[in-house]
Amino acid sequence: MSKELRILQILNMRSVNNGIISYVFTEMDALEDRVRSDFVMVNEPDEPLKQHIERLGGKLFVLKMRNRKPLEYIRRLSEIIREGAYDAVHAHGNSCTLLTEMIAAERAGMKIRITHAHNTTCNQKFLHAALRPFFDRSYTSAAACGDAAGRFLYHSRPFTVLKNGIETDRFAFRPDIRKRVRNELGFDGRFVILHVGGFNDYKNQIFLIPPLRKAMDRRRDAVMLFVGDGERMDAVMEKAGGDHRIRFLGKRSDVPELLAAADLFVLPSLHEGFPISLIEAQASGLPCLVSDAVTGDAAITGLVRFLPLDEGKWADAMAGAVPEDEETRLSGTERVREAGYERTDTAEELLQFYRDQVETVRGEP
Repeated sequence: MSKELRILQILNMRSVNNGIISYVFTEMDALEDRVRSDFVMVNEPDEPLKQHIERLGGKLFVLKMRNRKPLEYIRRLSEIIREGAYDAVHAHGNSCTLLTEMIAAERAGMKIRITHAHNTTCNQKFLHAALRPFFDRSYTSAAACGDAAGRFLYHSRPFTVLKNGIETDRFAFRPDIRKRVRNELGFDGRFVILHVGGFNDYKNQIFLIPPLRKAMDRRRDAVMLFVGDGERMDAVMEKAGGDHRIRFLGKRSDVPELLAAADLFVLPSLHEGFPISLIEAQASGLPCLVSDAVTGDAAITGLVRFLPLDEGKWADAMAGAVPEDEETRLSGTERVREAGYERTDTAEELLQFYRDQVETVRGEP
């Protein structure tokens, strides 16, 4: 099958800087000459994301009424699918409310209806449970970012794991970059702890502040960098109380360089599907301290240590952490590649997944 595939990507969460957005656009960049995607979003994306869609040659549809006017949302989405002549609909989310998109796709006559699980829990637990019997009959193909996310959304029903790929070369550790960035930030001789992620409840950044202070009181060379933005950022900054050892850098485009400059990556999430930031940190050869609520699947190298969300244990772990040697840092990229998370490989797997569904429907060999 050589024909370019047309896929409608439906993102039923707010289009902010998050793992699902990162996954979809990373894979579509790699497949831009073989897959043409249009995008449905539930809020107006920022200008860089709009420009990204334009570069990919796709169309953007903003349907803001998913929760407020679900019937109108289904009607409008059905029209988009019917008029788009797509080969498949690929809906991304984390709960059985994906039934909404599946109903719209079936009404439009779409024979390939893909749901994609990206997390291990959801906010609308009652609705999630109530919709399950209908959701289970609504999709034709099931995908997930990892085993834990797949089991959450599909229970014992079969699904395909589609890995969250990254451009490993971008995150490869470079000693020269590390030296330059640490000099620029004034961090020579400091132990740099780094967190990358959107500020929200489940990323749980606010948990870090008390154990950080305890660790820093015992370890005078330690500094903490938070990278990202979001609705909970002000609360975390208030908790930090202006401590000069804790810096908030906001949204950054130089995450690979900051990873190279860091000595420890921390992720205190309450839950995760398969955090891309953790893959990136491992590609940089960074030791990673991670909440044990995060799926164990994400430990694709030996660099990850899981801990319960206990302030004393996190304080001890951060105070006692030591930087990895240069050889370990340099080996991170290859270890992530060997685990199958290089973007070129994951994009090929996604393309084959699409082709398999299309060939089955068309009856092609």
